[in-house]
Amino acid sequence: MGEALLSRLLSQGQYSPEEVFLGEPSPERRQVLSEQYSIQTTGSNQDVIEASQVLLLAVKPQIFELVAKDFRSARCDDPPLVVSILAGITLAQLESVMPGWPVVRAMPNTPATIGAGMTAISMGSRSLEEHGALAKQMFSAVGQVVQVPEGMLDAVTGLSGSGPGYVAIVIEALSDGGVAAGLPRVIANQLAVQTVLGTAQLVQ
Repeated sequence: MGEALLSRLLSQGQYSPEEVFLGEPSPERRQVLSEQYSIQTTGSNQDVIEASQVLLLAVKPQIFELVAKDFRSARCDDPPLVVSILAGITLAQLESVMPGWPVVRAMPNTPATIGAGMTAISMGSRSLEEHGALAKQMFSAVGQVVQVPEGMLDAVTGLSGSGPGYVAIVIEALSDGGVAAGLPRVIANQLAVQTVLGTAQLVQ
């Protein structure tokens, strides 16, 4: 998801490669990202934290406590806006690691990888209107954005976060039904996908 955002933000010109500084522990992965996007990379999260004005936190939730050490040791006279896409890590947890920092929590979904995503954002206690505008601008690069209270993010996760999986199962079932009725698989797939896509557009 982090790379999906990166690629779209660069391709749409919201940020130039010179403005992006990416932290990645794997040297091989750093090299690939650096060459592919012409961005500066480092193995030090603390370097990225201290150099950023807007910081996208895109790591696996289970290593949050490990990354939290980098935030606690970072020296920031003017802390960056932290935008987190870590599922299940609350604003309170984020703010306990970054006291006084502006924080926004976001829940994007997998269609964001092709620019057709749906993202919900929630504002932290120190986040101002301009921080929300920055976050909305960032996620508008990969689809639509809504702002909700954090208490609604679990519902968002169930609906738009998990929803693509259910829709994919419906498409697969429609295609399977077509094959069972005698259609070639390639035609059944095309019929199923376009039927769901067209219906979504009609409902919209």
